[in-house]
Amino acid sequence: MGGAWRARRARATWAGVLLAVPVLWSCAAAGPLTPVEGGFRNQRRGYQLGAPSSASWQGDEVEGSLLAFRDRSGATRMTFSSRCGEPITRPDLLARHLRIGIPANVVREAGPVEIGSLAGWQQVFDVDAPRGAVRMKTVTFAVNGCALDWALIAREAEGFEAAEQEFDAWWGTLAVDPTPGTATASDADAQDPAP
Repeated sequence: MGGAWRARRARATWAGVLLAVPVLWSCAAAGPLTPVEGGFRNQRRGYQLGAPSSASWQGDEVEGSLLAFRDRSGATRMTFSSRCGEPITRPDLLARHLRIGIPANVVREAGPVEIGSLAGWQQVFDVDAPRGAVRMKTVTFAVNGCALDWALIAREAEGFEAAEQEFDAWWGTLAVDPTPGTATASDADAQDPAP
């Protein structure tokens, strides 16, 4: 039970950081993701995702995320995070964990999403954050022993609506190998074992 609680807490902390101080944002890809043509790949865990398609998104960094991007105004951000090796449950429960510890959140919409045969969960919720209300959308998939989370966060409703289509296109680039772990021994040694 202790490991599962720590995993939920870590995921909730990551989501909470998105609402915190913008000073945490600075530069893109890290950890076990390797840049490939048009995106990023985690060879060890057998998944790949693209980069945002529009040049208006600039690389950024947020604590707990593997990838982060912000729009030119800095008022809208998109992130990707992965937690692997811990007990993984259904995507809807994993998505709910992201709201743990975020006070005053109101769910506006929630439901299943699919990419081919992969089933995930999306949710849109409003949050009273320290510098004003924000709207947040998360998309969660459980694949190859990993919880994969995308998040879109915007301080203005117009910014959220303008970015949502690009956000949906971004998480829609997820591709998963049917048999993960095809990395060579040297590749596996070079990568972070957790995410």
